[in-house]
Amino acid sequence: MKDKFYLLISFWNINDQERKKELLFCLKKNIENHYIEKIYIFWEKEPDLKNSLFINKKIENINFFDYPTYNKFIDYANLKLSGKKIIIANSDIFFDNSLKLLLNYNLTNKVLALTRYNLEKYIANNGGVWERSSNSQDAWIFQSPLNFDKNKFPVIKLGYFGCDVWFAYELEKIGKIVLNPSEDIKTWHVHKNRKVISDLFLYNKSYFSTIFNLKNKNESWVKYPPIEPLGQWKIYTIYSASHIKLYQDWFLKTMKDNFKVISNPIEQLCKTAEFYTNGWVKTVLNKIPLVIKAIDSTCENGFFIFSDVDVQFFSPIQEEIRKILAKNPRTDIFFQQDAVRDLSGIPYFCTGFFVCRANLRTRRFWQLVGKRMESENKGDQECVNYLWKNNCISGLKLDFLPLNFWASNSGIANPKIWDLGDNLEVLPNALMHHANWTVGVANKIKQLNYVREKIKQEQININRITNKNFKQKLPGSFWGITTFYNLSDYKIKYKNYKIFRENSKKQGLKLLAVEITFNKKPFELKKSDAEIIIQIRASKKNIMWQKEALLNIGLKNLPKDCDKIAWLDCDVVFENNNWVKETSKLLEKYCVVQPFSLVVILDKNKSSKDVNISNIKFGVISENTKRHSFVYLKNLFDNRIGHPGFAWAGRREIFDKIKFYDKFILASGDTFMADAFYSQKSTMSITQNTNMQIEDFSSWQEKCFNLVAGNVFYTNGVVFHLWHGKTKNRRYEEIRFILKENNFNPLKDVIKDHQGLLQWSCDKRNLIKNTKKYFYLRNEDDCFYLRDIFDIFFIFTSGFSFQNIINIINIKKDRFFGRIGRIIKSLSPNLYNFLVRKKPKWAEPLDM
Repeated sequence: MKDKFYLLISFWNINDQERKKELLFCLKKNIENHYIEKIYIFWEKEPDLKNSLFINKKIENINFFDYPTYNKFIDYANLKLSGKKIIIANSDIFFDNSLKLLLNYNLTNKVLALTRYNLEKYIANNGGVWERSSNSQDAWIFQSPLNFDKNKFPVIKLGYFGCDVWFAYELEKIGKIVLNPSEDIKTWHVHKNRKVISDLFLYNKSYFSTIFNLKNKNESWVKYPPIEPLGQWKIYTIYSASHIKLYQDWFLKTMKDNFKVISNPIEQLCKTAEFYTNGWVKTVLNKIPLVIKAIDSTCENGFFIFSDVDVQFFSPIQEEIRKILAKNPRTDIFFQQDAVRDLSGIPYFCTGFFVCRANLRTRRFWQLVGKRMESENKGDQECVNYLWKNNCISGLKLDFLPLNFWASNSGIANPKIWDLGDNLEVLPNALMHHANWTVGVANKIKQLNYVREKIKQEQININRITNKNFKQKLPGSFWGITTFYNLSDYKIKYKNYKIFRENSKKQGLKLLAVEITFNKKPFELKKSDAEIIIQIRASKKNIMWQKEALLNIGLKNLPKDCDKIAWLDCDVVFENNNWVKETSKLLEKYCVVQPFSLVVILDKNKSSKDVNISNIKFGVISENTKRHSFVYLKNLFDNRIGHPGFAWAGRREIFDKIKFYDKFILASGDTFMADAFYSQKSTMSITQNTNMQIEDFSSWQEKCFNLVAGNVFYTNGVVFHLWHGKTKNRRYEEIRFILKENNFNPLKDVIKDHQGLLQWSCDKRNLIKNTKKYFYLRNEDDCFYLRDIFDIFFIFTSGFSFQNIINIINIKKDRFFGRIGRIIKSLSPNLYNFLVRKKPKWAEPLDM
């Protein structure tokens, strides 16, 4: 028979007779297999040829006398069996007739890594029944020759934990496609449970423990090929009569993959076919038996896809799903992301499209979803999120699909129901679109059409951008720009600046600092605090957020040979000592670079040397948490939103043309600027910003995107944010309240003065007063100054809640007396000196 298989295994003289019977049983089954042409036995010691199986005409005995490695098996196959279909397998594995499915299968550039089935119940090391999973493969099939560089490919020995997933990783690294079609191709493992389990090979695995320990390897060194069918993947759906057009014209017609569609037409129980109207829950309940049927008809920890029919596809999704499953072998179900639930950033799972592994956990979970839907008369999505939040199934792990598996309003904090005529911000790189957050079939079809047209236009723009060559030689110098702005006399400000400058200077950063002070207050920065210092004296007309205005002043004053810039907050410390060089190099390829991939928000009195990053939990924005950078997650198409602040870098010529957008008078500029690097359209919410601010920023954003066009990357490394007051005191939500309530208009309420600073040009007393008070209420020293008592009445008329007042007032005795000391010293230096001599410590806080 054409294209039969050639099996390579190892063997040795086994003292454990029970174990020997198991291995001989597997050998006998493989000899009997009609689709195996020949078996090559690599003897680890002197061969034992007494058993007639070893002198069978299918067997060729090879005196190997060594521990088996993937490398040696492949070398033999390449030399002796070129052009043949090769199987490398453990000795306690046998094959059934499913090998027939591979006779005409094209193995070009592919390697099949097969997860086993157990012939009998097998107890794992943890005492439970062993669960099939993609982190274990016992047989490998490929077409010889399988070429690799012997000098670069590591020697990988069979039989110790992790060798299989390491081997898969190395194969993928040399360009092979590694697949695990073990749903259809069955390999059977024979190993009864005994009190003492002999090893598979002659040498104990611990003999090689010093060579490779999976726990000590980074996850990127392994590959978990997901268990899948050899042929078509299965996608399940349901639809009623009202949804036939969606099923036929959108779901089926736009599908780009050769999926096997298993559809279940259902009775039209909901006459309106609208969300939560009479009969809607009973209709949606039809999902549950179909999902359970899918689980029961899929092998253990194989997977299937479920989709509603109000879905359209723009690209193939099979390969993307395979990557997701390979990267997350322990995740049971992947859902689309729905709208953000609250300000903590935790989103809902969207049940309109998901990928589900088949196991006891997922079966039990969907059973509970169905029961809750019936008992509470709630939809499937609401029940899924409730049960997940309440940890209903031990060990169940759920996660999100990347955002490019897009549902309308994915990640939106305050979504609203869509209707034709409403704007809907689409995801340009979306692989698919689920018509969510709209009511009724007619509106769903309108939304599907609307999104398809917008995606088409976005793709035209992307193609235009893609054809543009962004690479550029930048032989000039690289400078950092920072701003120093201490309206409220916070002591921590200059202390943090000194730490920032000491570290950045050691790392080779040339720095230009722009400092602003008010009225007669002295400047704080010294000549040694930067290579170039620009100091500007302002008046009360300039009291507002001036960061971006100061950056523009710095931009104009950079040396002529500077062609690369970074703009940085002066309260950060970079862990990566090479970030300056690495970022500078990246800017020759990318227009904009975020010079870190992870940020750690330090707690009070903590330095970068005091923390173990691995022990810090991921969080949104609070002390003693960590968070990935904005660009890092963007490049992973991750559904989370990374941190957009602290530090950026870019090509100077871009910002010479567009300048920094400087009309955010109360912070938050980093968030919207980061969006502008990736999109022409503003994501600013109308509920939190004025129309005039949105329009003004959108004009700048369009110019920015036309130059940057998403050509953005990040520098690997951690940045530490130094503590300067509690994060909650930044009051980002109250900023928006101030601007919205006072109808802020950046074109009329502020102008540029002769120095380049923003200056009030309106008579909106509340806006001006509340803006000024914002800087005091940030409370960056985490204390309360006596002089602020005289302005407390402001708080009661500025829209701040009573609870906020309680949080703000944090009187500290030492600071109180320090302030009294300052007042006495200004009124009577002689009295002050007398008091200090009498009781030296009482006035010390003044100089802290």
